[in-house]
Amino acid sequence: MRRLLPIPALLALALGLAPPAAAQVTAQLNPNTAGAGAHLILDAKGTDAGLRPQTIPSGLAIGFDRGFTFDPNAVAGVCSDEAAAKFTCPANSIVATGSIDLLGEGFAFGAHGTAFTAQLTFYRATPRQPGDPMGVVFYFREPTSNFQGASIGRLRPASDPVLGEELRFDKLPIPALPNGLHFTLREVKLDFGAGASTPPVRVARKKRGTRRTRVRGDSFTRTSARFVPGAGFATAPTFPASAALLNNPATCAGTWRVRFEVDYGDGPQTHDAVAPCARS
Repeated sequence: MRRLLPIPALLALALGLAPPAAAQVTAQLNPNTAGAGAHLILDAKGTDAGLRPQTIPSGLAIGFDRGFTFDPNAVAGVCSDEAAAKFTCPANSIVATGSIDLLGEGFAFGAHGTAFTAQLTFYRATPRQPGDPMGVVFYFREPTSNFQGASIGRLRPASDPVLGEELRFDKLPIPALPNGLHFTLREVKLDFGAGASTPPVRVARKKRGTRRTRVRGDSFTRTSARFVPGAGFATAPTFPASAALLNNPATCAGTWRVRFEVDYGDGPQTHDAVAPCARS
């Protein structure tokens, strides 16, 4: 017996209308009250977020609606360029964490490809240019291959008139592969926020069929401090009292805008997410 489509679906087909696509870039602020120190939790997934098959973006940016403010002094530590190059940024300079899901394809990755999840840690660095609130180290580590890399981007005033500031990286520290092998970036997750009132939170790894052994360096708590990749933490961090790196706009009209941008050789692809907000 043939299964008939529901009437709304038949009407949509007859009129040439496609059902609305699920949002593939989502953003929320925690807490989402106006004027509060907060974390931005961002999730960008798939081609609807601009992530192209078998292509790694040349750059990435997160844009913040006008009214968001940043206090780099809420983060006590600063990672020097030398420490970033040696992958030894201090834990009290963490400003964000995240993860990237990658699919490796080609003869070396098997018939169906090989999935990887890399952990991201972002650290406060010195400003790259005058007028920037701070620089930001992008640290990438994939635990199964133990590949790691780092690049330094900018928290800077945005050039788009609807945005205030943007976090921009013109280079992602993801390895180039030999001919015939490809990486597809499938999902990016980010938790941006730090300070005494908003301590950093590790983005959880995606669970796979076989659970890997968890090491101390894979997560941290509100009292974590000196982080060395794969080695763990020691002692408590020192933050200025009642400070937050990211602060919500003072007013709320229902939502705030957050922009996800990935850059390619033929230009950027931008996707705006609306984050619900509440009046204080």
